Amino acid sequence: MTVATIQMRIYFTALTAPVHPIALDAPTTAVFLGHGIVTVMMTVVMEQMNLGNEDDCHNRPCDKETEYHCHNGKCISKQWYCDLDNDCGDHSDEPAFLCRQKNCTEGWRKCPGRTNYRCIPEWLFCDGKDDCRDNTDEQPENCPKCHENGDFQCNNRRCIPKRWLCDFENDCGDNSDEEEEMCRSDRYCREEKFQCDNHLCVEMRDLCDGSNDCYDNSDERESLCSNYTCNTLRRFQCNNHKCIPLYQKCDGIDNCGDGSDENNMTICSHRPRPCIFNEFHCANQKCIGSNKICDHADVCGDSSDELGCYTASNCTVGGCEQTCTDLKDGGYVCHCIRGFRISPNNPKICNDIDECAEFTHNCSQLCTNLNGTHACSCREGFVAEINGVCRLEQGAITLIYSDSPEIRAFNLTSHTAKCIIKGDNIESLDYEPVSGIVYWTDSYGKTIKRSYLPGSPERANVTMGYAQNLDIESRAKPTGMVVDWAGLNLYWSETDRTGNKPRGSILVSTLDGRYRHSIITTGLEVPTSVVVDPDHGYMFWIDIGSIPKIETSWMDGSKRRILVSDAISQPTGLSIDFAMEHTIYWVDVKLNKIEMMREDGTRRTLVAYGNYLKHPLSLDVFESSIYWVTRDSGEIYSMDKFGRGVPVKLPGEFANPSSIKGAS
Repeated sequence: MTVATIQMRIYFTALTAPVHPIALDAPTTAVFLGHGIVTVMMTVVMEQMNLGNEDDCHNRPCDKETEYHCHNGKCISKQWYCDLDNDCGDHSDEPAFLCRQKNCTEGWRKCPGRTNYRCIPEWLFCDGKDDCRDNTDEQPENCPKCHENGDFQCNNRRCIPKRWLCDFENDCGDNSDEEEEMCRSDRYCREEKFQCDNHLCVEMRDLCDGSNDCYDNSDERESLCSNYTCNTLRRFQCNNHKCIPLYQKCDGIDNCGDGSDENNMTICSHRPRPCIFNEFHCANQKCIGSNKICDHADVCGDSSDELGCYTASNCTVGGCEQTCTDLKDGGYVCHCIRGFRISPNNPKICNDIDECAEFTHNCSQLCTNLNGTHACSCREGFVAEINGVCRLEQGAITLIYSDSPEIRAFNLTSHTAKCIIKGDNIESLDYEPVSGIVYWTDSYGKTIKRSYLPGSPERANVTMGYAQNLDIESRAKPTGMVVDWAGLNLYWSETDRTGNKPRGSILVSTLDGRYRHSIITTGLEVPTSVVVDPDHGYMFWIDIGSIPKIETSWMDGSKRRILVSDAISQPTGLSIDFAMEHTIYWVDVKLNKIEMMREDGTRRTLVAYGNYLKHPLSLDVFESSIYWVTRDSGEIYSMDKFGRGVPVKLPGEFANPSSIKGAS
């Protein structure tokens, strides 16, 4: 078999572009055709074919219609005559004095150079390529004039149809037909629709709804959504300016992404649904079927469906103090309006429910019981909002948290974080607001250190704190720590694991580390957190040893007793809400729980529970919110301290936060 490669020059018409003939120079000349590049190379395989020798080819007669006869006897295509290429090999196809007088084929144009008689297609002028080989076809004065209405002139003076503008194809060759400013200003959509950057048209109601309806995210651009106002008749506007359907408001799901559709206690305050005609309204606002009352079963959960039951007579002669319901099988039941319950001593009398004493209120600070209801108020320095929420009157809240080898401060107003103190391995910390000093435990050096808090009013120009070692090292590892801001003492817990069984203890010293002594040394295995209440003289701590429990004693270690030992697994963080009657909060990292109770262990209430807590490790309470750090994801979250709404992740990058403290 004989294989030969034949180089060919081909003329054809582009069907995808304006009708122009296109010339390709063999073997590898690339010609832009509309939106593509065509390179032609043909290989012809001739089997059992005698191609003859070169002399035979030169001496063959040329076709007078299609070929030109060179002086050396070679035959070439007539189209190659006067094309500025030495196709004959002896330059006989390029006589300059004759070629200058030759006219170009229709649709072609002679190169402007005085000595250049080459003809090229008109559309190759000003295409960004030197087709004339002397660059005269790219000079501005030789570029064709674009059609006033139908063409667009590129920056390189090439003309393209206007319909090719902003189609994501570089038709000009210099991308001037795809410039962002021009494409954004061109209007392709009707006035009642929004035009995306990619020229898609979407409904105005789809703007800033958190969904990428444009497929290039231009309908969710921050510069657009930061000033966008939703149609409040159909949409709810989040604090981050996102728009969501009204039915998604207060549905228990964070549709906004910042929790503002769930955590606004003004719009999401709990309103008990009214019971329908065949239901009984319990004192705890629960609705049960009328056939469930007076059946000797506490269906309501507060016995209000069983108290006040009479099997004889009816409501006409019943003498109920507030409301009465006749029973279907005879008899009647007395019950009370909201805020009252049946007296256990006289089933016809209604007693006021003390929501403050029973811990059923939602006042973030002070609660005052009233007849049939209660009132909320705030402490000095705070202002009241609707539904019992108290906010700091002046200043901003700063969260101080340990993040691996650093102590960082997060401003809740500006949502900015900065490193304020560098340490080694910080496990727990506390802040003494009067002196402005931060104390922390160094689990690597098994000691406690302290530093002034940079940025405080007395140290506004200081940007970084420096650690002072209190020199209280021991072989036991310090775990929890708290500052007694009234007595100016330091309390901490530590665990000694040098023996077969871990041994825990709680110690106290002055704030400079002097006069150290132990106050709890027995019956303690692995203490993880300790807090004190100087106002009431109590101390509280957690032990996650063989029997997990929360204990309390006086601050000198006497009068010790267990507060919680059931339904807990691995509690790790304690906090006291001094503003709300010294309420105790704690987290259980294993059970994914946040709970609260009175200081005497009564009124234990589940605040939040579920995987969405992400295993809380440490917490603090401030204003009407709780803040906690997560064990697995290493993040910081906040939530209403009564468990209303949804958790919100604080913005920012965190390495490995382990403890947190709020300060104003």
